[in-house]
Amino acid sequence: MDQPRHPPSGTLLPPAGFRAHASTELAPLIEDEELWVFVQVGADEHEAFEEASSELLIQLDMVHQMPISILALTDRQTNAVRRAYLNPQRYSDRRILELLWRDFRARVVVYTDHRTLLRSFPLQAPRAANAKMILDRSELALAAPAGGWEEAVGACRLMPLPIGRADHPFVLEAVASSAAEALERLERLEAWTSPNKIEEALLVLSVPMMVFELSRRRLVSDAIGFGMAMSNDLLHQAVGFGLAPDIQRLVAVLEQNFQQNLSAASGHGLSESQIQANWKALTELCQIHGTSTAPGLSCTMDH
Repeated sequence: MDQPRHPPSGTLLPPAGFRAHASTELAPLIEDEELWVFVQVGADEHEAFEEASSELLIQLDMVHQMPISILALTDRQTNAVRRAYLNPQRYSDRRILELLWRDFRARVVVYTDHRTLLRSFPLQAPRAANAKMILDRSELALAAPAGGWEEAVGACRLMPLPIGRADHPFVLEAVASSAAEALERLERLEAWTSPNKIEEALLVLSVPMMVFELSRRRLVSDAIGFGMAMSNDLLHQAVGFGLAPDIQRLVAVLEQNFQQNLSAASGHGLSESQIQANWKALTELCQIHGTSTAPGLSCTMDH
């Protein structure tokens, strides 16, 4: 049975202090083990936070070594944003994060600035694993000193974390149609393989963990299919994904696939300099991982 668009009005009362920062912030409230998110919109924002265009994010900011979790409601059509600043080390706020870890969903309630109920709708996202990461990271942080929390939140308000898609590769896309496309995507992925960039994707940009893993697997798989040389980090990741039994076999497969793609009748889209650079990188991988018969020779592969 579908949930009503407007639940019983008696349950739609926002928490105390809701309007103190209502133009920029949201107010979360747990009722009967369900998370409610209250937002207010001005007269020129009534189109903001429709169900179809809204998204719920969870982020982590570290200010003076203190963890601040930001629950953000965004609207893709109007670019409106409302945020709540949660202290993972405070019981009431931690309950919100734990609820999101179990089931990343909330009921959004939108009011006008005249305190009129505009709309209400359920919202969910595949970010439960992201909430768990924030909880785990917060356990390792120092407790906020007296007065430190308010100061840290003030800093967050002045310099909020980014909202919206940055130039990261963690999106679900179709299979690459050419070697040139696979190479372009691989280069973007390589720029996001360091631990700091991975944390940025998951904890700051709130890329859903499932999307993060599936997109990485797709990009690495495409690169292997076209024989694109990759870093040792991604070679190990490919083996971890089960795309090859070991790195030696993987490097040999890369060399073979690249040769086959260059020989194919269909265009690969690579420039001559890109072709030479990939051959050079493959040769270096062969030598590093012991899959070449001599310096500069092709990899060997059992058939």
